[in-house]
Amino acid sequence: MARQPEDGRGTPLPFEEDLSAFLDGELDAEREAEIRAELSRNPALAARLEALAAV
Repeated sequence: MARQPEDGRGTPLPFEEDLSAFLDGELDAEREAEIRAELSRNPALAARLEALAAV
């Protein structure tokens, strides 16, 4: 089984499914907070989210 990539601190990076669920408001509060934190420090991830939102 493939491991989910991590951010260097052991926090799993969001996959496309997580980002889509984030946009749709479908995540629990803990996962949403994790993604918000990662978005604030990861410009590439923020760009992926922006691209998904534009679809």
